[in-house]
Amino acid sequence: MTKSSYASRASTSSSKNSKVSTPPKPPTPKPPTPKKQQTPTPPPRLNKKPTNMPQPTIDIQEQFEMVRQKQQGDRGAYTLWLEGKLEKERQRKKEAKEKEEKDEEEKKRKLQDASKAFERWKQDRDQQIREKKEKENQKKHKKLQKAEEEKEAKKREAEKLFEYWKQNKMSELQTDAAKKREKAERQKIRKQQLEEEKKEDAERSFIAWFVKYTLFII
Repeated sequence: MTKSSYASRASTSSSKNSKVSTPPKPPTPKPPTPKKQQTPTPPPRLNKKPTNMPQPTIDIQEQFEMVRQKQQGDRGAYTLWLEGKLEKERQRKKEAKEKEEKDEEEKKRKLQDASKAFERWKQDRDQQIREKKEKENQKKHKKLQKAEEEKEAKKREAEKLFEYWKQNKMSELQTDAAKKREKAERQKIRKQQLEEEKKEDAERSFIAWFVKYTLFII
């Protein structure tokens, strides 16, 4: 086999390897934000030399070395492109996870705030109920105390009136008794006077009869 045939076969193999090693164009990911994200492009494809040009005479070892270096270069560019894409995907997942954790923390915080607000509302309501009940009890106690004071005042007033009536009644009884005693005393004196008058009349009548009788005898 001649050197030209080896060179032709190596050139064909290099062309095929160049086509195979070129990575496919990845689909453009939808950006999460309105900012347009540039899609990474695979490494540029080497321009194919026209076939009608004369092929230079190249050593087989040099040809293989060129093909190996080209494949390594293509692999390195694809690897970098793939690593960049994977890095972006990891970053996207990291941001999504951070956002999820942040949303979860926000949800927990809101839940805690709501729980604290409910607890404060419950404490305020219980305090208002206690204060209202205490005011009602105080009002009821004052009402009962006022009623008791009014009852005691009426009782004292009744006792005063009864004492006043009692004193008046006793005074009336004493006055009546005194009047009765005075009347009895007057009646007794009058009776004594009448008896004295009767006695005097009898004595006068006897004296007059005796004088008359004595004069008659004489």
